[in-house]
Amino acid sequence: MSLGASPLPSQRHLFDIPDDVAFLNCAYISPLPKVSVIAGERGLRRKSRPWTIATGDFFATSETVRRLYAGLIHADANDIAFAPAVSYGMAQAAHNIPIAKTQAVVTLAEQFPSNVYPWMDLAERTGATLVSVPRPGDDDWTSALLSCIDGSTATRSSPSRIVIGPTAG
Repeated sequence: MSLGASPLPSQRHLFDIPDDVAFLNCAYISPLPKVSVIAGERGLRRKSRPWTIATGDFFATSETVRRLYAGLIHADANDIAFAPAVSYGMAQAAHNIPIAKTQAVVTLAEQFPSNVYPWMDLAERTGATLVSVPRPGDDDWTSALLSCIDGSTATRSSPSRIVIGPTAG
């Protein structure tokens, strides 16, 4: 937030959350905005009539979304990829990262399984070490993660390092 900027006002009205509920665990699973529920229902109704869906319909909307999202993050639409599920996207990423048996993959404990199993499989397939950083008592995940990264940690940007951390949140 820049100096002098106003805080974001409450967005509670955008969600179907009862007034007596305070849901704070959005890193685990987040509530859907009402508009997403409406869009999902619209999609389900459309899919219930598959004869009305043409082959081109699978690509037109996704290309629009890729272009709009790329503009939002100042990227090119060709930099944006879609996967049918997080598990599939993470599996593809892990499958395409070269790693030696002398290297380690660092993850955070208690992550969603879609961001754990691919790295477990990668370590098992390659003989690499899987390091799961436990939840620190002081909740300082950054220090805990950094303390587990060393010369054996692999990353995609360099042949000698891979760091797989938490998703946004």
